[in-house]
Amino acid sequence: MRCRIIGLYLSLVLVVAKFLRMWTEDRAYRIIFEELPNPDYIIGLCKDIYVSRENHEWCLEEELFAKLLYLFRSPEMLIRLTQLRPKKRKKL
Repeated sequence: MRCRIIGLYLSLVLVVAKFLRMWTEDRAYRIIFEELPNPDYIIGLCKDIYVSRENHEWCLEEELFAKLLYLFRSPEMLIRLTQLRPKKRKKL
């Protein structure tokens, strides 16, 4: 009877540990994409890719997709293009 309780407890601990590991495992890699301050440029690029695909402009789609891949492979460029821009003040 004692071995069954220890086995049940051990399996419960291992399952909880597995879920915690899965939840936190790739968090460091995803945070740069999830916490972008201003993703408007990326959204516009994705919309342009969609429109070029709808219009059967395959060369343009390929160029835009290459630009999107370059953007996601270069964290410095991604940060530069998605940072918040200061608002322009109107002169009185």
